[in-house]
Order: sequence, then structure tokens, then C-alpha cells
Amino acid sequence: MAERLVVVGGGAGGPSAAAKAKRLKPDLDVHILEAGPHVSYAACPTPYFIADMIATPEELIVRTPEAFEKSGIHVHLNTAVEGLDFNQGVALDSKGEKWFFDQLVYATGASSTLPDIPGVNSGRIFTLKSLQDAIRIRSFIETRKPKSVIILGAGFIALEMCESFRFRRLDTTVLYRGNLPAKRMGDDLSKILLDEMNANGVRFVPGVEPEAIVEEADGLQVETNDGVFPADMVLVALGVRPNVELARNSGILLGETGAVRTDASQRTNRRNVFSAGDCTEVLNLVSRQPNFVPLGDVANKQGRVAGANIGGEASEFPGVVGSWCFKFFELEVAFTGLNEAEARRAGFHPVSGFVTTRSRAGAYPGASPIHIRLVADRPTGRLLGAQMVGKEGAVGRTNVVAACLHRSTPLEELSFMDLCYAPPFSPAWDPLHIAAQECLKQF
Repeated sequence: MAERLVVVGGGAGGPSAAAKAKRLKPDLDVHILEAGPHVSYAACPTPYFIADMIATPEELIVRTPEAFEKSGIHVHLNTAVEGLDFNQGVALDSKGEKWFFDQLVYATGASSTLPDIPGVNSGRIFTLKSLQDAIRIRSFIETRKPKSVIILGAGFIALEMCESFRFRRLDTTVLYRGNLPAKRMGDDLSKILLDEMNANGVRFVPGVEPEAIVEEADGLQVETNDGVFPADMVLVALGVRPNVELARNSGILLGETGAVRTDASQRTNRRNVFSAGDCTEVLNLVSRQPNFVPLGDVANKQGRVAGANIGGEASEFPGVVGSWCFKFFELEVAFTGLNEAEARRAGFHPVSGFVTTRSRAGAYPGASPIHIRLVADRPTGRLLGAQMVGKEGAVGRTNVVAACLHRSTPLEELSFMDLCYAPPFSPAWDPLHIAAQECLKQF
């Protein structure tokens, strides 16, 4: 019999592993077991599907089951794995079927975190982690015609969904236990995001903890420590947790983040078992500590590395520097590396420099403010991270810093780095130069 690979989970990491392994080992018998109704889809664009900027869910499908079948990979939808027996090499699904395997990829993803309060099971309460979640939210908007929504949380999914809901003309209120949105960005940048929120008609209520959600005939009442807030629907955006119960029960080792621990080849502690995607922790190359980074691009890279090793091609995933970004109405919001608090916890002695400057040369029309904070280590001068907000250029410049972090670049080197210059794109001294020189003054 042919060697068999079973992949548990069909989001991003699992199919990436399956495809790479099959290309390298054409005779491999590959089966993807996916608990839900969709496989190999792009989750990150779902806020734009909900906003009707993307017309159909099919546009978010990267590869259909039929396309996988043509390449010799068998996809089994609505097939949840409930048990793993590594002594016998078998996965048991919810229908009672046994799937024998020689190698296995654990790629179960992550699930949205729900508050432990009464009423969270209402049909008017939503989360956004999967394509099915997005279809459910859009269907509710188009069929039930809600006029108002409450978002619990103020991270980047919550903020992306502010834009989507306002695009749908819903009155939008954000309830958050903290004082400012996107707290990892720091107070000065978070205040800029709050101003953008206010300018686009989103109400932000800080210092609020939900205590119960009560469903009534015409909507919901969110009861909090600071009063009652009515709405037609609620989106819970309080983060996600890795789906690791199956791993824990079967003896797959978890890391200190609570996600599955692997080596650089994506191997777990179990023989011939790999893990990839949102259920798997990853090494942060700046802090040298394990991180939980549930992002699609990371999942795809981990999956490809796992698949390469299964297929006989030695490969290692080096880790991440912690880069992410999102669009918030007219603003680009971007982050890479560590902020000051994170750097301090990682054992560095951080300093930072914050500047607000122009995105283009002064004489060229259309320039807008760009706000940059750089973080560096005082004893070594090493660049540690960046946070940026602006109408243009924030993401691209954050990518420059991310590349520097991969090479442990000194801050002083960035201050004179040979970056592209032309008036439509930057001043002669790029905003990154200016931010680096400001940060150097703090040493």
C-alpha cells in the first residue's frame, strides 16, 4: 500500500502541507479531513466580503475540493477528527471511520474567544474566524436588515469590522475594557485611531466589561458594569485561542503559549506528526521567545515547511518578527517586532523615538501625516520594532523595518540606509530616517 498522509484541518496550513508533500511525493496517498464545510479559503479578506466589497464567498476559495482531487489529494468536508491513536497510527472521525496514516499534519486552527457571561448563544451574536462565520454575518445583515451593532473588543479584527459595518450603514458601537483601541500600538497612535473612529461615526465606550446579553423580541441588550447598551446584533472580537484539545488528549506536547510546540521542521514530539497554522506556536526572532501568531501568511509558511519535510526535502521555518497590518477607514496601521513593554519583558532595555512627519516631499501635492515609533535596545543599539499609522506609506515602511529585524540591524544603520527617494513617494530624508535619528537622541 502507498504511504498515507492524513491532514487534520483544511484552513491554510493543512492544505499547504498537503500540496507541497504531494508535489514532492506523487505516490503519497493524501487525505484532508476538515470539520467544516469549506477548505483552503482566505480568511483575512472576510471583512471585505461582509462589506460587499467582495461579491461572493467563492472568490475567497483558494482551491476547491475538486481542484485538490485533480492533483490526487482527497478532501473530506464536514469530517471532524475526535481521536488520535499514535500507537496504531489511526485518526478516528465523528462518523466512526478510522483513517490509518503513516504521517499526520495537525492543523486544527483556532477558535474565537467568547466571554463567560449569560446569553452568548443568541442567534444575534457573531464571531469572525472562518468563512462560514462571514457568510452567517453577511446573511444576517442582508435578510434581517439590522440597524445597529455592538462590537466587543478593540483589536485589529474589531477595528476592521468597524469599517465593514459602517460601509453597511450600521450604527456601530465599540465596548472595550481598556481606555484606547489597539493597545499594542501605544497611547499616542491609539489616540489617532480613536480620532479616525469618531470621524467615521463609530462610538467608542472605554472601561466597559460585559456582564450579560439579553435577547428581546426586537434585538439585544448588552448589560455591562457601566449600564445597558441596546443593539440589533453583537460581534464578539476578543481574540482567538488555539484548537489544541485533541492534541492535548493524544499526547502532542503544547508550548508555553498554549499552542502546539514544534521544532523548526514543524515536527511535534510525536513521531511522524507535524503541526502548522493557528494551532501552532512560532519563534519570535526578536525576543527569541515562542509566540502565538494566528495569521494566514504564517500558517501557509509553516504548512509548506511541514509538507517539504514529509516529502523528503529538508526544510526549516526560521520564525517571525511579528509583523501585521490592517486598513482602518483612511488609515494604514502597521506593527512589527516589539513595542517597549514587550521588549522590556524580553530582557531588553528599550528606548523609543516618536515622530510625525510628511509622507511625501513638501513641494509635491497630496502629502499627509505619517506617525512612526521606533524601538531600540539602549546597550546594543539594535533595532527592536516599529509601529506606524498614516494614510500612505505606513505598511511599506514597516516592511523595511521588518527586513531589518530579520538581520538584527543596528538603529544607526537605518538612520542612513539607502532608501528610494522621489518627491511623489517621500521627502529627501525618508520618514524612517527621521524616526531613526529621533530615536538615536534617546540613547
